[in-house]
Amino acid sequence: MYSVEQDFKLRMFEATGLIKLIKDIEDGNVTSPNQINIPVLRSSVIINLYNIIESTITQTLTKLHAEINANNVLYDDLSRSIKDLALIYFYKHKEKRADIHNSIDVLHHTVDLLRGTGTFNVPYSEMIESYQLYSGNLDARSIRSVMKKYGIVISESFGEKLKAIKDGRNTLAHGNKSFEEFGRDLVIPRLEEYIADVEKFLEEVILMGNKFINDKIYKQESASSLVPNVLVGNAD
Repeated sequence: MYSVEQDFKLRMFEATGLIKLIKDIEDGNVTSPNQINIPVLRSSVIINLYNIIESTITQTLTKLHAEINANNVLYDDLSRSIKDLALIYFYKHKEKRADIHNSIDVLHHTVDLLRGTGTFNVPYSEMIESYQLYSGNLDARSIRSVMKKYGIVISESFGEKLKAIKDGRNTLAHGNKSFEEFGRDLVIPRLEEYIADVEKFLEEVILMGNKFINDKIYKQESASSLVPNVLVGNAD
């Protein structure tokens, strides 16, 4: 099974390869059949990049939850950020069910956790059934907001292009423009800017997620906000 880092690198390699193919076709370095629609290929890059963003964030959050769960952390030992997440999840679980009996196991878990006889054990896939941290509209701003809920602060150095990618993906997904129509306005230099920004931004997310795990930031004694201090760059 691929790690978050390996999967991210593989997906970035595929996106980079697609952009290179488009560039080679446009420059005449690759002979292509007439039926290949270049604007459609350019639009496909936008979908590809957005999928990389969403997949990387989902995998990172899944990894964070798995790490906390595996360490059997008592409620009093959790950081304030993770305590807040746990309480909101338990509340949302009850709120979303018409019959309180459908939440009885979660309520018992809550009581045990608060009494100090149980540990945090909420897989990410289980939490988002009741409490979704995002709803398929990820850009740099929303990702920073999500990560902050775990006590992780993502810098403003990168991520400016993620909004354009998100907006483009929504335009294509909702059928507001066809792939061919949307792709006519895309040029290779812009796509290269997009992919470079995505790579730098998500590398920081992965780095800070690993630091969260390695330094056990989810525990109370390490509960100061996880602020990046090893990356350099200027906010746009």
